[in-house]
Amino acid sequence: MKNEIEKKFADHVFLYVDGFDHCLIGIEESSKRLIYSTKKILETIIKNSEEFEKMSKLDAFNYFNFNFKISCINYNHNPIFIYDLDDNWW
Repeated sequence: MKNEIEKKFADHVFLYVDGFDHCLIGIEESSKRLIYSTKKILETIIKNSEEFEKMSKLDAFNYFNFNFKISCINYNHNPIFIYDLDDNWW
């Protein structure tokens, strides 16, 4: 997905979430902001936390809110994080 986006929008600067390319699901075409699946990000956080101390869903959500959403300060290029409403993950 990342390579496809970079080819199609070669003249644009994107703000990627390092280590979460597999969570990238698209681009908002008018603003050229990347779109990430929050569910995939949270699943990855939980999976990666198993190496140390497994995080609960709530811990992963809090980690995501602090380290992903709040830390994005480049408002023109901030990624969009979507929630799958039909998902039973929550």
